[in-house]
Amino acid sequence: MGILAEKDLGFVDFVDEGTLMTKKCIICKKTLEGEKGILDKNKFNYWDVLYDGVTFKAAGNYGTTVFDPLHDESYLELYLCDECIKGNDEDMFRIERGQEGQEGTRMILHDHEKRGEKERQKRTRQKGIQLARDQGKTLNRHQLLLYSFVENLPHEIRICHPIGDETFDLVIPAMRMAVKYMGKAHIEEETKRMDPIAQSLEAQGWRVILASFQDLYLPDQRAALLASMRLALED
Repeated sequence: MGILAEKDLGFVDFVDEGTLMTKKCIICKKTLEGEKGILDKNKFNYWDVLYDGVTFKAAGNYGTTVFDPLHDESYLELYLCDECIKGNDEDMFRIERGQEGQEGTRMILHDHEKRGEKERQKRTRQKGIQLARDQGKTLNRHQLLLYSFVENLPHEIRICHPIGDETFDLVIPAMRMAVKYMGKAHIEEETKRMDPIAQSLEAQGWRVILASFQDLYLPDQRAALLASMRLALED
């Protein structure tokens, strides 16, 4: 199952919880995992989810000598893993609904630089989520972004870790650095509450960094936040 997959999709009432299934990529023969199940009690509607791949179905094509059923509703089904799709995207075309029969747009998913960045982001997400799980915690998107700033440090990283009576989103005990995400709403009140706590901890030798929504998501302020974190780690 995918790391972020959810059992309850919120818009159907599953009759069963699904059974695991395995398929093989038609190109590289990699085993792909997924789930399948029944949507309604009449068993007319089925759902299936293939993780890290795409299912293709075709009812045949006039002119083929291999598969073109004329008098039944059978179809041909095959599977492609995400990596093989990305590796062959220049030979694929995307056809918008209602434009069948017209030449499609060449399906170039990413240039190589963007593809590499996507892969790095995926690895960071997987590492962060697994680290939080190992600590019995969950990781939200703000904490994941903070984690991405320090993931390569050769020190223990703690997620949602308490120092005294306050819990910080990110703590690096060996460097005595603690980072607190302050959120977007009520930032002034939260800053007033946290300032004396930060001052007390700094008097004990901690470097406390308070990060707002703007610090995380606006480029200029993110650069300043990163500079503050680097300075704290160098001291």
